[in-house]
Amino acid sequence: MRPRMLARAGVLAASVVTVDACADRPSKHWDWERMRAQPRYESYGASAYFADGMAMRAPPSGTVPRQVQMAASESLAVTAPPAAMLARGATRFHIFCAVCHGERADGVSIVAHNMDAPKPPSLLTPRARGFPPGQVVAIITLGLGRMPSYAAELSAKDRWAVVAYLRDLQHRESNAPADSTPTAPQ
Repeated sequence: MRPRMLARAGVLAASVVTVDACADRPSKHWDWERMRAQPRYESYGASAYFADGMAMRAPPSGTVPRQVQMAASESLAVTAPPAAMLARGATRFHIFCAVCHGERADGVSIVAHNMDAPKPPSLLTPRARGFPPGQVVAIITLGLGRMPSYAAELSAKDRWAVVAYLRDLQHRESNAPADSTPTAPQ
């Protein structure tokens, strides 16, 4: 019987401490109201603290905003990717991209044929060729339209390998003879 009473007393003591800790009144240790109502500056507001009188500060030199990071990564694009990178990009492309965009990236596939509009586009068009590599990586990473994000399926290195393979494929297709027109799947 005694252990039961000790357990109840322990639960009661823990409850009292918890309720007291959650109380909405200032105590000798915490000034809750002062913590809730801290002074702050409004965006584009005035400030007497800084010499120029503005509350918003310019970011330190060398910092890159989050929105620009993907565009800045375009400089990572390799002009002449090694054969291993192209091979890896080819396997990843055929596993994840060719299902909709076709084996030749021409937009002709069974999935695309059975899909309602808008269908997956050809990646060999002049418009698709004009996309910077970083934008293609961003589309693979974030998705676009009906295309979902492949960030979970493809690592960043694999995404760049797919773009390198796609660029190589676009280059080869642009130099192909005119009689190699795509045909619809059977």
